[in-house]
Amino acid sequence: MDEALSSRNASVNTIREIIIKGLPVELVESRTLPTLSDREQKLSKAITSTTLRHMGEISYLIDKFMKHPFDNDSLEKNIMRIGIAQLLFMDSIPSHAAIHGAVELTKIRGKVRATGIINAILRRAQREGHEILAKANAHELNIPKWVRKNIISDYGQVRGEAIFEHMLKVAKIDLRIRDKDILDAEDAEEFFYNIPIHDETYRLRKKHIPVTELPGWDEGKIYVQDAAAQIPARLFNKLKIEGDILDACAAPGGKTIQLIDLYKDRTIQALELNESRIEKIAQNFKRCNLECPVTVGDATATEFGDEQFAGVLLDVPCSSTGTSRRHPDVLVSRTAEQVEALRKIQKSILNEAARLVKPEGMIVYSTCSLFKSESEAQIENFLKNNTNFERVEITSEDVGENKYIINENGELRTTPAENLDGFFTACIRKKKV
Repeated sequence: MDEALSSRNASVNTIREIIIKGLPVELVESRTLPTLSDREQKLSKAITSTTLRHMGEISYLIDKFMKHPFDNDSLEKNIMRIGIAQLLFMDSIPSHAAIHGAVELTKIRGKVRATGIINAILRRAQREGHEILAKANAHELNIPKWVRKNIISDYGQVRGEAIFEHMLKVAKIDLRIRDKDILDAEDAEEFFYNIPIHDETYRLRKKHIPVTELPGWDEGKIYVQDAAAQIPARLFNKLKIEGDILDACAAPGGKTIQLIDLYKDRTIQALELNESRIEKIAQNFKRCNLECPVTVGDATATEFGDEQFAGVLLDVPCSSTGTSRRHPDVLVSRTAEQVEALRKIQKSILNEAARLVKPEGMIVYSTCSLFKSESEAQIENFLKNNTNFERVEITSEDVGENKYIINENGELRTTPAENLDGFFTACIRKKKV
């Protein structure tokens, strides 16, 4: 199998596993890409990401062109999907290469009888696809109905439509500059520019440069982290008591690293349930030349003592709907039932953190979800049921004077409409006994 076919084959395998198992794309690609060369991996990732970003539109065309479509998770349908993605949304790939590659892959994968129909559908998509999609509503096709319904319910029609408009645009890469010496380099401005949230928060200027080639990357002076996600760790500057801080849902380690950088007079500890993700934390610590104790454990039922920490950071597991610009797979793999299960986990994690924090200590709760049921409503319900806690308002000073990303309760709320990930953060403090 040549390079291009190997890349396409890996993309089909990745997308099918996302559809069948509902797993995140990074986890699936860690299984489907390792045997490929760097060049093959780059092409496969581009095809996969483009297909996922336009999954609704592509499936709409296939269903329109076929009286009896293949099953959603079938090999044939997903070969067609990546073929149409290349034809309509990847100008760098010649049309003939996209069609020929799909037909050859169909043969190699043992579906010779399907080559005729796949060839016909792709050629029809090439002829008619752009015109048909121009008359359709891309948001309605690419964003699941249940997701759109929740967002309209939470934000209203006007803001909801603005969020839809940006949910599947490709996001630029945000960075946290750990060592400002690299900003003194003559070519620094060629690579990144400051975002007015904090003087450590930068955005990558050049779209296609790998972050691993940035000045200071190998030395751990730069860390990839969305601008909104850089805010929660900073809020522990509101702590008025001494003591340790726990990052209770630590992987992949970015917020833990930020806590260590910011609070050198405190001991930082990390907790992570997934052992396989702890390896990623260790890699990030090593690159950044840091050490931190990491405990394997469940944040809903830890083995830490009562009132052991002055602060607990909760970047809880969530639907991740706020990250769809970077991770379009969340709109393919997530279900309403999964969100309901996650809400129960979030509630349990919050209750456990309440046990762990000292009087006058703080919990900083955050999600990368657009859904208020996982975010604002969780805090509202927690405070109703735990009268020994109170909100600590996030102020415009905490977010670079960008007061428009603070809601009426003094909580951080960003959406893709602000050119940021969808993100929520609240500070709550245990009252003094």
